[in-house]
Amino acid sequence: MQNFTHPFPFLKHLDVPNITTLFNSSLASLVIYCAYTEELLLSAMLICLAAILDVVDGHLARKYFSTNKQARDFGKNLDSFADLLNFSIAPAFITFQLVPSTLGGFLAGTLVMTAVLRLSLFGLPGRDNSKHYQGLPTTYSGFIFSLALLILPGVQHSQQYVVALVATTALLQVSNLRLPKYSTTATIFMFVSAFGITAFIIHT
Repeated sequence: MQNFTHPFPFLKHLDVPNITTLFNSSLASLVIYCAYTEELLLSAMLICLAAILDVVDGHLARKYFSTNKQARDFGKNLDSFADLLNFSIAPAFITFQLVPSTLGGFLAGTLVMTAVLRLSLFGLPGRDNSKHYQGLPTTYSGFIFSLALLILPGVQHSQQYVVALVATTALLQVSNLRLPKYSTTATIFMFVSAFGITAFIIHT
């Protein structure tokens, strides 16, 4: 293994949680491709999967791999990039696709900037020990966006709907709103249930 880590030093940090995060980051390109080919349902499913994997990799890192400090520090940075790709840049691309105008471009840029601000602030030491979230987490923002993609085909004035949704989630990401933190199992159950019920109601 050392023969490989010398030319590629990042390899020594790739334990199970970080490999999961790395795979998760690749989903953003699939989300954008599906949106580009107008497969919004697949885009929504992939963002939902990314949200679930984001919860899972964090749980694995905290419970089973917490003793490897270098890997955890590396994983925190890797996780922030994955969150930015999946829950901000990919939704921003879709936003501009759905609202192809100056307003759409402004909203897409705002969504990315608020996510960057949030991830930068909450990447600081000691910010993740609270029992509550301050503001809307990027993972939740992405998940809400995935639900919105499911609902979109049945909504009149869909552009106004997208504008309102993106503006609200962008603002909430950097707000002082306090949201409770739930266990890994409860969060995954909430994501899967909400997505499944919404998909069933809308598409049946």
